Amino acid sequence: MKTGILGSGVVGKILVGGFLKHGHAVMVGTRDVSKLSGWTAENPSAKAGSFAETAAFGEMIVLAVKGSAAAARVIEQLCILWCIPGFLRNQWTHAFKLLT
Repeated sequence: MKTGILGSGVVGKILVGGFLKHGHAVMVGTRDVSKLSGWTAENPSAKAGSFAETAAFGEMIVLAVKGSAAAARVIEQLCILWCIPGFLRNQWTHAFKLLT
């Protein structure tokens, strides 16, 4: 399965290693891809890209970003909202965009 990991910190890198170990194609998303050049050299079977590239790559997306407990509650509610149309129509190709 093609897996996208959004977040290139310690947790994100550990998750990438675990998914690779189990035979998944993995891309890690980061704000600055150049920061991962050494890491991708050490992990040639993993790809690195922007958050948008990683979200488009993955059939499954894992959010591995640091935030507060309050932010986690909001993200959880957004995930529930994302699941509703998926379960109702069995279509999972929709997305949300944050407008500021």
